[in-house]
Amino acid sequence: MMENENICRFIPQDNHPKELSCVNFVYETHPDFGGRSVLSAAYTVFLVCSGEGTLHTSRCAGKLHPGTLFFSFPALPYLIGDNGGLSYFYITFIGSRAEGLFALAGITRENCIRDGCGGMIAYWRDMLSNTPEANVGIAAEAVLLHTFSRLPPVSAPPSLSRGDETVLALKKMADDRYFDSTLSLSTAAEEFNYNPKYLSGLFSRQLGIGFCAYLHSVRMEHARELMASGIVSIREIARLVGYPDAAYFSRAFRETTGLSPRAYLRMIQGK
Repeated sequence: MMENENICRFIPQDNHPKELSCVNFVYETHPDFGGRSVLSAAYTVFLVCSGEGTLHTSRCAGKLHPGTLFFSFPALPYLIGDNGGLSYFYITFIGSRAEGLFALAGITRENCIRDGCGGMIAYWRDMLSNTPEANVGIAAEAVLLHTFSRLPPVSAPPSLSRGDETVLALKKMADDRYFDSTLSLSTAAEEFNYNPKYLSGLFSRQLGIGFCAYLHSVRMEHARELMASGIVSIREIARLVGYPDAAYFSRAFRETTGLSPRAYLRMIQGK
């Protein structure tokens, strides 16, 4: 049954600071981020158990397959691409000891992927599936420490193909220049000296979303951040995220969120 169903077990937290505290223990079978990067305030260890995918951050990129461990850091956005049948376990954790575990294992923002860990899959599955609810926190911590103790030696990050490097550079262009109203698939293809159709297909195969859709999602995410920061001028928000036409921005925002910019502002202001 576990092969086809997500399992998410949250771990109750108390008010007493701990050296290491697990927040959740999850089995994810249908990852769908809509091409949007994830930002967390905690550390996370992932173990791929089936399928193929990709991981992209501003500091690291690589391919995911069964037996791959990968790691995320607080405040470092990451994007997981599902290239077919991707499923994985993950444990999210916090505490003063968390950073030390990453450091002792040689896990850095530039080297956050380890292959060859398929032997751990059965152990993770058993602990998540068969541990009584009252002991999930203990089980998650045990799995976490066992995993760090069994990590393969540090090796150089896997080399990227030219196509991988192009996709990473193109993603970075969207992340860094979302505010540029002239940025589009055509202008990006011209800068990279690629055919636009080929470049879009390459990006989509790697990340599971087209370049235009990804750029749009980045712009919408920054628009919501600007609204949350207190900016209320729709025209100004549109300009700051790369839309010179405020009316077009409003239509795009409504299509993305289901709310007009004004309605979204009222919602976050509690009005």
